[in-house]
Amino acid sequence: MRTSRCFKKVSWGLAGLCVAILFAGSIGCNSRIMTIHRGEVINTYVEPQGSPLSIDIVTVAPADFKGDEKENANHDLLPDGGITADVWFKRKPTRLSMADEKGVEHFILDRKQIISFTDNKKQDVYGVRQDGRIRGRRFEKADRIIVEDIPAMDIRNRKSAIYVFGKFMDAEGNVIPTKPVIFSPVDAYHQRIEIEIDKEGIYRISKPTYGAGRAVEGSVR
Repeated sequence: MRTSRCFKKVSWGLAGLCVAILFAGSIGCNSRIMTIHRGEVINTYVEPQGSPLSIDIVTVAPADFKGDEKENANHDLLPDGGITADVWFKRKPTRLSMADEKGVEHFILDRKQIISFTDNKKQDVYGVRQDGRIRGRRFEKADRIIVEDIPAMDIRNRKSAIYVFGKFMDAEGNVIPTKPVIFSPVDAYHQRIEIEIDKEGIYRISKPTYGAGRAVEGSVR
């Protein structure tokens, strides 16, 4: 009887542990938290006093490059591919492009992999609309923005990455080909990561915690 009770206790203990692990997995053990620091004024390419800036936080994983269709469509999103902001905003997926099974003019990503700061209405955004465009500290009370639950998948793989693209525009309305911030591979960084937006770019503040030789440089402060 004693052995039976002990077995039951151990069984329930293991069951509870499994439930805890499953629950933790369901809320995203690999998700990241990003702190966005801002200069006094930002995005001064056209207006010296600064202009609101749209940004996209984009996550990719090895699965986004598997199969001929995704490999062709998403090749520019490989962490060492040298993508710039103008390419991202030109080829950013839309509801219409995702409905086109043979289209390769746009990237192929799930909407949950894109977090957008934009003035567009939620129903017009393919992705997760986080908030409106970002302004410099001169125009906002908070000096930083916290973005939680950024999805990250296969974080040890060299094809895993978190990008931050800024939609800096010139006087003609063209997106300037600025470098994005790149956290790749994702597990080379702490769960809490930091970037900074200033007058003419977005920069990574966080440094790789290990495996720095594997990390893709991107736009770095």
